[in-house]
Amino acid sequence: MRVILLAVLLSLGISTAGAIDLRQSPDYRSAVYSFHETFPDTLRQDTLNYATVRHFEQLYPDTLWTGWLERGLTNEDGSLSWRRSRDLMSLLVLYQVTGDPRHLGRTWRFCRDALAVRDDLVGKADFRGRVRPVWGSTRYGSGRRSSFIIHTALIVEPILTTLAILEGKLPDYPQPPKDDPIWKEATATVRSEMLAATLASLDVFDPQWHEGPGPGEGLYVANFEEESREDTPEPFNRQNLMAWDHYLAYLLTGDELRRERATKLATFFRNRLEHTEADCYLWEYEPVRWEHRKAEPMEPVSSCDDISHGWHALDPVVKLARVGCVFDPQDLGRFARTLTRSIYQGDGVFFGKLGCSPVFNKVLLDALPGWLCVAEGDPQVLPLIRSFMYKHVPHPQALHLAYLIRLESSGGE
Repeated sequence: MRVILLAVLLSLGISTAGAIDLRQSPDYRSAVYSFHETFPDTLRQDTLNYATVRHFEQLYPDTLWTGWLERGLTNEDGSLSWRRSRDLMSLLVLYQVTGDPRHLGRTWRFCRDALAVRDDLVGKADFRGRVRPVWGSTRYGSGRRSSFIIHTALIVEPILTTLAILEGKLPDYPQPPKDDPIWKEATATVRSEMLAATLASLDVFDPQWHEGPGPGEGLYVANFEEESREDTPEPFNRQNLMAWDHYLAYLLTGDELRRERATKLATFFRNRLEHTEADCYLWEYEPVRWEHRKAEPMEPVSSCDDISHGWHALDPVVKLARVGCVFDPQDLGRFARTLTRSIYQGDGVFFGKLGCSPVFNKVLLDALPGWLCVAEGDPQVLPLIRSFMYKHVPHPQALHLAYLIRLESSGGE
């Protein structure tokens, strides 16, 4: 079952013969009712100043960032990976928009402190007694202290991005002025040492790498993470972020093996996308049928990803597309239409799954603004999510707000 409204199919000139109008199903009506009950559209906000740097700094003032550093960073609860790393990416987006080196300097300090609390530097072992250059956590993995590939992938992204900016490897980001204080600490020697440490963290997961299963593909297989996932392919959000991290590492080192690994991971994902009649993509949370198969564009995925994990899978793909790694502007358009033609249901209503079934879940909807990452693929994405944020999100996540600020400052592009 695909949650694509008949009106969408008709507007595209696609035959609806035999199609089921999901709006008449009890599950669909229940999901719509739950959305309106949870989001009654009673919030009134200052929309003129919502998408501004001033608003960002009101919600995330200097004292907040300083407090996190003074109290010390940790990933025991997953906070360094899932929250602080995304906050750092928001600072890098603001730096991209404003050119204000304060944001880059703050990110540098967080990157430095994040590396300092790595397991090997604080003497912490995982449940197998291994002390490795990663960031373990006791919150996941049935309570046993484990090292998750997604945690490392999330934490090293802002570190590699910061280094790439300082080295002038990302044309969309300005380098800070030569007289900026950041250069006093971020010397060539220190940057080289930080890069080597970060690459060591990425390389911890080399034993989990597998070539194939198809030509030009590669993937990571879970090992001593969740017990239920042992020796199975890592979910796509984990694979895709590792792909982007490897590409950043390639930019910094020129190592073609890292570019190849990024390309193989991205190809693995692309070959398992469902291309629907509504010209959008659907995908699973994890590659259920991961053996090589000749991609049939309309072959349905077995179970659609949710919009939260889906955003984490999509965000690095958008970045890969911008550098021409496997994905292209046509793909970005299809990913954007996943939001506008499958997740969005009209009348301001969004569902929590990419499209396989009508599902409402408030926690999943918290990730909806993250889909601004693909706004360049469809002009409807920005106004739809902007309206949702204005009506229902009084305290947006830092990265979500930074995405909105970037889009508004560039005229929605």
